[in-house]
Parts: sequence; structure tokens; C-alpha cells
Amino acid sequence: MTRDRTETEVPSSVADRMINLRLLHLRECAEIWSESDNIEDFINECNGKKIDFRWQDPLDETLFDIKFKDKGWVKYLKAFGPRIAEAPVKEGNPYLFWYEGIPPFYNPANSSMMLQPFINNRIIVKVPKKQRVKYIENGLLVESKEYLTGFQQAIALTSFAADDPAVFSAKQKSNQNLTYKSGAETMYTLALSEKEYNIDTGLFVGDSGRYSVYFSVAYKEYRKLFDLPPIVPRDPTQLIPEILAPEQPKKSFNLDNDSSGLYFSISAGIRNLLTTMWTEDSIWNLVITEKEMFDQHKPGQTVKLINELLDTTYPLHFDFVLMEDEHAHYILDKNTGKGSWKWMYDDEFVGKFKEGSDIKAGVPYSISKLPLQFIEYTIPTPPQNEGMAPIALMNYDVDDYGMPFTC
Repeated sequence: MTRDRTETEVPSSVADRMINLRLLHLRECAEIWSESDNIEDFINECNGKKIDFRWQDPLDETLFDIKFKDKGWVKYLKAFGPRIAEAPVKEGNPYLFWYEGIPPFYNPANSSMMLQPFINNRIIVKVPKKQRVKYIENGLLVESKEYLTGFQQAIALTSFAADDPAVFSAKQKSNQNLTYKSGAETMYTLALSEKEYNIDTGLFVGDSGRYSVYFSVAYKEYRKLFDLPPIVPRDPTQLIPEILAPEQPKKSFNLDNDSSGLYFSISAGIRNLLTTMWTEDSIWNLVITEKEMFDQHKPGQTVKLINELLDTTYPLHFDFVLMEDEHAHYILDKNTGKGSWKWMYDDEFVGKFKEGSDIKAGVPYSISKLPLQFIEYTIPTPPQNEGMAPIALMNYDVDDYGMPFTC
């Protein structure tokens, strides 16, 4: 029996939002684990038909019967859509749900979870580029060749910080009716999971969860069928974290961790870095390593740069990426000279969505209509021994605060 959520249940603090996000993630893990056999069946059926499972819709009535209907993993697969959400699923654009790297896994040798944090999980934050002088005239955006003055840039930066004060900040949840023409939900919002588990994170964050089939029996057969290189090593306990991974976390059970302070500190570091990026074009080019999702970013490179530029130690065990927000504009009022941030979308961008979109091209919005923050995480591989699943999931939850969405 579920209960209706009320406004009072929406968390207000960073700590509460993170607790709910962690709980949401754990619930997703548990459900996907419980459906592993059904996922194996799906891959096996694709293997039997000699088709590549990563580009197949499990609800395709021409290929499958209804036994995959209403499964949690199918809902996520359909909602997340293809790798490039606005493009149809075809070769070269598989569903995001399938992740072929080494996922977090339970190591029975020492009863702990192991992961490659800068490969498995990351947060992406979109930030505005250094602004030129911009006005709106007759409903159109007019951009000068001149940059804002130093004082105007300072005001713009502080205004941006006020609008987005923290990593994983709360944002107005608006315009969630958008759907890409491919069928994928808008930027993979958290709405699906929140509704499924009746947990409100209070976050306006893009969500990209991925289930790994790396150690799947059916996946190994798939690789043989399509003449792909063998998976090495086959035994997950042989995997040793190497140069990309920080020192493996020790069991901390650190109940004194100031999670609010942690995330506000990271946010302050981002704003500090953004100031430098606006001042030096070379720094901007170093930090903005990709224009679109899944571009040329190398795992851990932004973390390394942050540590060097800010003389700090990045404390979390997931990768960090900054992307340019091409829709953010700091617009000046010609009469007063005062400025404010507006988000404007062009015809090409709006055209990526199905009819009925409530985002209009050329309209200046006072808040971003799409999330400026995204999380990517890999669902851990369930233990081979089903009886170890509760221990594995709880260890994933409490072993270390630096592990994604954990204590």
C-alpha cells in the first residue's frame, strides 16, 4: 500500500535530499537485481535470433511475447532511451541501460563492494560560458561582440551562484512533460523512480542509470555469437583497482560526516573554478572537455585539474564533468543596465521533442527548463550467490561516504 506524498515531505536540506537520492538508488539496485533472470532471458532470446540485444526494444511484439512487459528494467530502458536521446535507436546508438564496462561488484573474498569510481559513476554540471553584452530587442536576442565589463561579470557570476547554490540543488520541477522523438524521457529525470518508489528527492537532476551485463552468462554467449573479444578477467574477484581509482574505501560507518558541508564546499569550489574559467580562455578549454554527453572526456581528468587549480582534494568517489550550458544568457536591460540570467532555446533544440512540448523557441525563461545537473551511475552487479545480496547491498550503502550516493 502506498501513501500520497505531501508538500511537507519534500526535503529542504542538502543532507535530506542526498539521503533520499541514496535511498532511491538503493531501491533501483534491489529491483534490478531481483529481475536479473528476466534480463538474462531477454539477452538469450536475442542471441537465439542472432540479433544485438543492445538495440532491441523488449516490447517489440514482432520479436518477443509479453513476458517482459511491466518489468522495472523495461521501464527504465524505455525511459532512458538511446545513448543520444534525440536520435532513434540504431547501430552506434544503443540504449543507455546497457553498460559494458566493469561495474561495482561484491567481492566475497573480503565481503566488500569494489568499484572503479571515475569509470562507473559521474556527475555532470552545466555552466555558462563567459558572457558577451546581450539584449532582447523586439523579442529577439541581440548579442554584441563586446564582453561584459569586469564588474558586470562579477555580478553575473554572483547571480549565477545565487540561482544554483549547491551541487544537487533543489530546483523548480517544471516542464516534465517533454519527451524526445525517440521516446526517451526528457534528460532522464528522476520522476520515473520517484513515482515508482514513492520517494521525493526534491531535486531537479537528470538521471542516467545503467545496468551492466559485463558478468552476465548470456552476455558472454552474445560476445561469442558476434565474434567479439572475450571478457578478461572472467572472475570479478581478480579485478584490482588501478591508477584511475582512489584507495579503496575502508568501512567507516562515519555517522558524523557533515554531508551538507561537503556538498556546499564542492559547490563553492565549482564557483571558484568558474571564475578562473571566465578569466582565462585556456582554463575554459581545459575544463570544458565535451560539448555533448559521452564526448571526449577522459575519466578523472577534471578531478585532477580541480585538485591542481584549487589546491584541494576532491573527496568523492565519482567522476566530475563540467559542460557548457549553451542555453544560458545573461541579458541586460537597456533602460536600467541591470542584468539577469535567462534560458532560451532555439528551433533546432525544441524540434528534438515530440509535439506538445511546453518549451517554446526564442522565449526567455527565468529558470532552466531542463536539469543543469546530471548523475550517471552503474547499477552494481548482483552477487552470484543470491543469499549474499542483502549483505552486498548494505555494504554498498554504508562502507564509505565517498562511494556514490552512500554514507
